[in-house]
Amino acid sequence: MKIVGLAYDSQPGWSGIVLRASAVTWQLSQNQNLFPPHGTVLKLLVRTGSALVTATKRSPTEGESVMAEDDTNNARAHRQFEPTPDLKNLDRLVGTWEMSGEVQGRVTFEWMEGGFFLIQHVDLEQHGQRIKGIEIIGHERPFGAEPSEEIKSRFYSNMGDTLDYVYELEGDTLTIWAGEKGSPAYAKGTFSEDGNTGSGEWVYPGGGGYQSTMTRSS
Repeated sequence: MKIVGLAYDSQPGWSGIVLRASAVTWQLSQNQNLFPPHGTVLKLLVRTGSALVTATKRSPTEGESVMAEDDTNNARAHRQFEPTPDLKNLDRLVGTWEMSGEVQGRVTFEWMEGGFFLIQHVDLEQHGQRIKGIEIIGHERPFGAEPSEEIKSRFYSNMGDTLDYVYELEGDTLTIWAGEKGSPAYAKGTFSEDGNTGSGEWVYPGGGGYQSTMTRSS
């Protein structure tokens, strides 16, 4: 059963509810005798699909409170945001970079339309293994929520991995934390003065990290 509309009738003592479906209309009328004593929950089960509708006797004040909360949630959902300064600072990554050192290959960074997410395309080789993938970098913002304080990312690889990171750029130093900020696994690199070279190292707990240099090619 597909519910296609809800109507609220704020009358003294309760809120009437009308549910309109494709072929059936269910209505709780204003007749007070239909309701159990105050505070009791009346449940209406519609056995078309798995829909369960619950109607509760409410006072006008409670109904107004629910409506005000809905208005607040709608306002949050439609609020206009702008990319943060911290995210915009990652613009220095935009372009194509050749990787050398203990990992070889090429990475490319570009902004998604709107400027809220930076996309990295990866094509690398390390220890004889080809690593290809895409990484989406930006602030998390679930529906109706504020943007996350940290810049987070998720990397999707040709090996089926989904790896999460946190980006932090301070001056010319870029730190990429594996998982959460403060993780014992992280990469730290420094940009050259002209911004066309970056040298850094991945550090893993127990060893096994590696060093690399990225040089801008375009």
